[in-house]
Amino acid sequence: DETCAFAVNRWFAEDKPPNLTSQVLVPGDAAAAESLCGYKIVAHTSDVRGAGTDANVTLALVGEDEDGNRVAMGPFPIETSADDFKRGAVDTFRAEGPFMKKIVSATVAHDGAGFFGGSDWHLKMLEVTKDASGSGAAPKVTFWCDALVTKDTPMTLTASDGAPKPANDRRRYKVTTRTSADRGSGTDANVFVEIFGERGSTGRRPLDTSADNFARGATDVFVFESPFLGEIQSVKIGHDNSGFGPAWKLDEVLVEDTTADLEAPEWHRSRAFRADAWLDASKAPFATELELTPSDGVFSQRAKVEMTDYTVTVRTSDLPDAGTDASVSIELVGSEGATGWTKLGSSGHTFRKGAADEIQIAGADVGVVERVSLKHDGTGRRGKWNLASLDVRHDGTGAVSKFSCGKWLKNENGVVAETTLEAAAGSGETTTFNYRVDVTTGSRMGAGTDSKVTIGIHCEGMAKAWFPALEQRDDHFESGATDTFVFSRPDELPGKITAVTLTCADAGVFGDSWFCEKVVVSSLAKGTEWVFHCGDWVGKQGTRLEQGILASVSVEDEAKAAEAASKAAGNAGAGADAAA
Repeated sequence: DETCAFAVNRWFAEDKPPNLTSQVLVPGDAAAAESLCGYKIVAHTSDVRGAGTDANVTLALVGEDEDGNRVAMGPFPIETSADDFKRGAVDTFRAEGPFMKKIVSATVAHDGAGFFGGSDWHLKMLEVTKDASGSGAAPKVTFWCDALVTKDTPMTLTASDGAPKPANDRRRYKVTTRTSADRGSGTDANVFVEIFGERGSTGRRPLDTSADNFARGATDVFVFESPFLGEIQSVKIGHDNSGFGPAWKLDEVLVEDTTADLEAPEWHRSRAFRADAWLDASKAPFATELELTPSDGVFSQRAKVEMTDYTVTVRTSDLPDAGTDASVSIELVGSEGATGWTKLGSSGHTFRKGAADEIQIAGADVGVVERVSLKHDGTGRRGKWNLASLDVRHDGTGAVSKFSCGKWLKNENGVVAETTLEAAAGSGETTTFNYRVDVTTGSRMGAGTDSKVTIGIHCEGMAKAWFPALEQRDDHFESGATDTFVFSRPDELPGKITAVTLTCADAGVFGDSWFCEKVVVSSLAKGTEWVFHCGDWVGKQGTRLEQGILASVSVEDEAKAAEAASKAAGNAGAGADAAA
């Protein structure tokens, strides 16, 4: 048998050099022990959210000796206390091992253990220096990382030629995202981005500064460091589909190199990326991540597709087996373009025999809807469907287009059932006056309600308030949400809106009242918009909101106001006492 001796002759104690309770030993006699080299290791944890870890971290070094032979050291644990590797911290460790004239690489790993077991570690960089007492002492060697080190996945870093990388090799990139203002566009999923350039990529970076990131209509800004990318060529952005509302509609992304010289080319300093797309597995383009290429023009100054809501009323025939539980999609075509395919109803929605289903969808504003196309995938227990008719109401203008069908849609020989319907004569005409009511629920704890809410609109020239029928769903009036309702009247309101009355029926499961932030009433025909601020709890006793703010005025009303002001000024005369 071969015997291998390890000379030690050193302290295993935190208070005596080399201040370690765990050390790497190499075979040899006492003389070999005297030739061991001391190493100082400095770990820089990144200053980003969730960067720290309390896992057990190990390090392995690889280098060359005097003769150019490969020398390896470790892996060995690096740890001094439970407070190591906190966010933004700089931790120093010491170790002894074989002498290396040149340190080539460092491999870091961790086991994901600890109180928050499995947490990743975002390492900014490592610095390794040989003790001056060791023969052939060398300058500090820097290993740049700036990435997540995940559980049980070692990461090998390459030394930068025995010296730290020049500062100008590191850049600070600012990423600005703009979430669409369309209803339901915000997300509470975990969002990431990866920037690609002519010199490489940043790797996948989490975008997270607060719980309110990526709210509807919000602009969020994130900054992180990365090796210089050169020309910014593309970005990949997406989310993990987590949370209660993961679907996200992204308008655009702006990437800026904040450390670039002013003389640098524009494509080195800033690049805008147009998205205007849903990141949602259930909506086109049916993906939770997108890769975007640079757009022409300046961020936020490019023309956007105007969006609007449509209410589709689907009437299924009362013939035997006319209903279906297949997935149905619709495309609207009008004078201004097409919406593209959109699913009708939520997942698992059933179109029952003889039933009329009213479904609201969002899409590009196509003007007057002249044609619709329908298809279904034939899935479910009832794969065929007999559609009697459908109506499409443009919620922005109130125009209603009517379509007759009266035929079966069924898949045959693997071909998807699809049909195109033309609007009936006289469709698209607006014969009613439409009003939109936007109700914003407060964001404080317990603000939402599932109780029955009623809204009364008071107007000049009307003895009684108008109480439009509110078709309330389970997801209406949730905390921090804005709900939109469109109502039609055969006649126009005779005067300006003077007050709004709110009541909450106190029959909800999660509370006996509702906190309303504000109510906005708009005349879609005239373009006027009245804002009534509430900022209070509403119960069954009711709340009356007065002193509404006229946020927007129609052209007709502006002309009347200007004429009245001109007459008033003329009556007062042109002297110093004239009305101003």
